[in-house]
Amino acid sequence: MDARGGRWLMFTIGRLKPGVTLAQAQADCNAVLAQLRDEYPRLYESQSYRLYPDAEARLHPEGRGATVAGLGALGAVVAIVLLLVCANVAGLLLARSATRGREIGIRLALGAKRSRITRQLLTESVLLALLGGVLGVGVAHVLTGFLGSLQVPTNLPVHFRASLDHRVLGFAALISVLAGILCGLAPSLRMVRRTEALAVTKGGEGGRKAGRLLGAFTVGQLALSTVLLAAAGLAIQSLRNAGQIDLGFEPERQLVASMNLNLQGYDRAEGRTFVGALKRRVAEIPGVETVGISKSLPLTMVTNRTGFRREGVEAPGEARFPAVQYNIVDSGYLEAMGIQLLRGRGFLPEEDEQARKVVLINEATARRFWGDENPVGDRAWIGIGDHDFEVVGVVANTKYHTLGEPPLPGIYLPFGAFYTGEIHLHVRSAGADPRSIMQNIRGEVRALDPTLPVHDLETMESHLGYALLPARMTAGSVGSFAALALLLATMGLYGILAFAVRQQTRALGIRKALGATPLRILGLVLRRGMTFALLGVGIGLVLAAVVTRAISSLLYGVAPLNALAYGSAVVVLLATAAVAILLPAYRAVRVDPVQAINVE
Repeated sequence: MDARGGRWLMFTIGRLKPGVTLAQAQADCNAVLAQLRDEYPRLYESQSYRLYPDAEARLHPEGRGATVAGLGALGAVVAIVLLLVCANVAGLLLARSATRGREIGIRLALGAKRSRITRQLLTESVLLALLGGVLGVGVAHVLTGFLGSLQVPTNLPVHFRASLDHRVLGFAALISVLAGILCGLAPSLRMVRRTEALAVTKGGEGGRKAGRLLGAFTVGQLALSTVLLAAAGLAIQSLRNAGQIDLGFEPERQLVASMNLNLQGYDRAEGRTFVGALKRRVAEIPGVETVGISKSLPLTMVTNRTGFRREGVEAPGEARFPAVQYNIVDSGYLEAMGIQLLRGRGFLPEEDEQARKVVLINEATARRFWGDENPVGDRAWIGIGDHDFEVVGVVANTKYHTLGEPPLPGIYLPFGAFYTGEIHLHVRSAGADPRSIMQNIRGEVRALDPTLPVHDLETMESHLGYALLPARMTAGSVGSFAALALLLATMGLYGILAFAVRQQTRALGIRKALGATPLRILGLVLRRGMTFALLGVGIGLVLAAVVTRAISSLLYGVAPLNALAYGSAVVVLLATAAVAILLPAYRAVRVDPVQAINVE
């Protein structure tokens, strides 16, 4: 608490006095910070303090943009699926309207007002949508319980609190009504605009217009499905790339156990003694290759920063004492983590006990402050100790917060000079499965102190689940909705072709009676179906090129215009469309000419 250079205290909570605005409070904080910069320029020059209203602070400020972008993309995907459902239902209602043409025509001939019939048809579609909304609320109730039970792989308490309150139910009712109107509007308008005489007679122009509208709906469904399939392909490639990103360390065969000695009242001397004894006992467990200690784990929301400056050289950039990431580690940490030493040496075992002013820097720090010079043996000022330290080694860059971050400047400080009671034990196993020695580690801790709890004892690969969570959620959600969209588009394409075959039964029978071969009849249906499919895919590719740019910030190592993702979407959609076309085509081939000509 008395180390001004430590920047671990990232968040504080306050309540404004009555009548004081957030801007006024921010101005007061800036004034205090300006005074601190005057008194301690090296420690506070690059520091900042920003106030957030409570509603904005509930999301981590550094991750707020990615979270909002992810939720926005998910909302857009859900909206696309809703449009697909509306188009599908509208197509079904439109096909059904062809069978009610005579009924509506008779009612119009008997004096029924068109507005009254329109209201009736819209009421039917809205009622259908409301029944679907009720079913959807029931499914949502089950899913909210599932969300509440989700455990996010992080050492911070993160909980999903989703409940179906009056706002959610009201929104669901509104969406249901709007969806019902959207589904029923086109079929109802088409039916009431027909003249009484045309409506009473069968066939005619109305059937052809219905077919064109159904075709438009189907092309739209196929286009939207192409967008979702392309997005799903990008998300799946992103997840695969995320698992192959160079972390700068080796998570395989590594266990992590977290402890807080401060909770048990250990002072500095007792804590060092305990850590030394624990490392020796764990190192003697059969199957243990090496053991290390650190203050922080990589790829978490925890941030440790301090000021840094090369001795005698102005720092590049505006700040004279820019902030770098830091961690406190012991002599076994690099080997336990599998971090490569590029120059110089690592920490020595005696530096785990002695307060020597030495520091390890990563490659990004060396490039930023030393350029092409060799930093080993040079000196640097570090804010957390407010002293100059000797650079004894350069190590490879590692990921600190996210998988997609660029190489960040970082340093490692020796455990002997910067004792911390909050420690993470890193154990590298000689065997393929490090979980086999978990109970042994708990036993050694219990033997030294039965009252000290060990929490978050897990493999490093399990710990990395938090870093992979955004990619997994994106791939899972977009992939699931893309599969649903593909099913809906397939149903829509099948529906329009089945409708077309039924409407053209007499025409097909006449063609066969005049000598048309089954292959030619089959070609007619296949050509019409594949025309819809190709047109929908073409429009969908253009839309996907625009839409997928919006999710580019959620992707790892994948360009929004990825040929593999787009090509896979086209192949899957056309193959599925071909399957949807086969059954109506088969029915068309089997049309009996005599029955077709005599059909009413």
